[in-house]
Amino acid sequence: MVKIIFAILFISTIIINAQEYTLEAEDGVLTGVEIATATSGYSGTGYVTGWEDNGTDQVTVTFNAPAEDTYQIKIGFATPYGAKSQELIINGSSVGIISFPQSDDFTSILGTTMLLPAGDNTITIRTSWGWFLLDKFEISTQDAHDYTLIAPNLIDPNANQKTVDVYNFLKSNYGNYTISGQTIESCEGIISATGKSFVIKGFDFGSYSPKFAWAWDNGNPAFAPVDYGQVDSIINWYNRTDACGIPTVHWHWYSPSGGTIRTNTFKTSNTTFDLSQAIIPGTTEFNEVIRDIDSISSKLKILQNAGIPILWRPLHEAGGGWFWWSDEGRNGVNALWDIMYDRMTNYHHLHNLIWVWSTPEASYYLGDGKIDIYGMDSYPGANNYTTQKSYFDQMYETCSGKKIIAMTENGPIPDIDNCFSGDAKWAYFLTWDNFYDTQNSSQHVLDTYNHDKVITLAEACQMVVVENNEIEEFNIYPNPATNNLQLIINNEQLINKNIAIYDIYGKVIKQIVIANETWQSLSTDSHEQRSCNNIVNINVADLQTGVYFLKIGTTTKKFIIK
Repeated sequence: MVKIIFAILFISTIIINAQEYTLEAEDGVLTGVEIATATSGYSGTGYVTGWEDNGTDQVTVTFNAPAEDTYQIKIGFATPYGAKSQELIINGSSVGIISFPQSDDFTSILGTTMLLPAGDNTITIRTSWGWFLLDKFEISTQDAHDYTLIAPNLIDPNANQKTVDVYNFLKSNYGNYTISGQTIESCEGIISATGKSFVIKGFDFGSYSPKFAWAWDNGNPAFAPVDYGQVDSIINWYNRTDACGIPTVHWHWYSPSGGTIRTNTFKTSNTTFDLSQAIIPGTTEFNEVIRDIDSISSKLKILQNAGIPILWRPLHEAGGGWFWWSDEGRNGVNALWDIMYDRMTNYHHLHNLIWVWSTPEASYYLGDGKIDIYGMDSYPGANNYTTQKSYFDQMYETCSGKKIIAMTENGPIPDIDNCFSGDAKWAYFLTWDNFYDTQNSSQHVLDTYNHDKVITLAEACQMVVVENNEIEEFNIYPNPATNNLQLIINNEQLINKNIAIYDIYGKVIKQIVIANETWQSLSTDSHEQRSCNNIVNINVADLQTGVYFLKIGTTTKKFIIK
């Protein structure tokens, strides 16, 4: 964590009442900026202007907190030169980047809500994308976030039971734990570095776009979909986790038409596709959009038929403006989202999707009834483990705490201790590609995956035990076990079959053959009052605490060593 040293100046506080305070920016410690009065509507004696895009201009004020408490900090500003973003720093630690929407008049925006100690606390605004007017800081005591307000049901009323179960898993852990996640590219690196695996794994359906720009046709560049095996990869990975893993799928949607071959046409700069026409039924562009959605739906239908719930994250980062689906602003992407949702749920009857809206800007929020998870993508720079609390607080306010809030992409993994002590309890993180290695120290990754507030795959399997209970060829007792495992056999055809015990990564740990001489008669199980014919005793004292899978023939069951 970067430590920032600067001069401290005590600022007199105007007390509105016993729990509300105002600090004027012009009374703070100014670096590289100046006081002005030309624009009317400010409070106090002026405002601070002259911000350069240099990363050094800043204003620091000091808040003397009467007691340790949770305080809300709002920032008074004007942005006559267009929307801007600046860094908020509390007591020397970066809280994150604040997005200031365009406003000709002075107004205010939530900066953060944070537990502050009694006594002096420094509040700094440092330029990131300058050229705005800083007026004041409004501070008031505030209750901590309530993580129990989450919508009880998914937006799809016909969501299948497995998908509902995943949502309930996310919901029950939200505010208590953070779930680990990683995109597909570097999964083995995480396992090698930590000895543990993640719960959520990211996949991209970009190459399934009908106008994927990197295809070849008889040796010539072409617009055409290419199957790199993403669907099979999801199915194979999900099955290897014994249905404990949660796939998330994003779609770098190559533009339905009008793009430049051999470029990433999901970028606005690489296509002339007209979204304003695409949201009008009956147009050529609309029909092209439907064609693409139908194509992706066919892949999602395979996953639904395989019984796999998906965190579905389309149209991501719409507020950034760099993807073609954000070319018409909030209204355009909102209409496109509605078209996609209607087509997928009502036409294709896809009911295995948890809908993830992944852009944090309040002006782009689609509404509580249109999304299940509210996410942001975090790339503050290598080894910057900021909690991005300012974004978390703004998102919480935008959805009134009714949606699960997640870090749907990240470079550096946020500091988990600071997330929980600072009340920015992201539901999950999803580290992009090899950024776990290039933007995080090896110690930080190791500490994160061993943190008692981070759920890894083995722990998820203990929380959500999924077994084929309808298959009663054999049963495992006790479960959880310690030193010995009893395999209760109900089918004599399993004689001379191999028993294979796997760890959570799919590695075979033990192999045993059920032979006639290993069988023992068993009358009544005193614990479950269950009559059985035969039993095999297995010594598992050498297994470490964790989740394992026992397979005989085609039947696999899970057991836990405690």
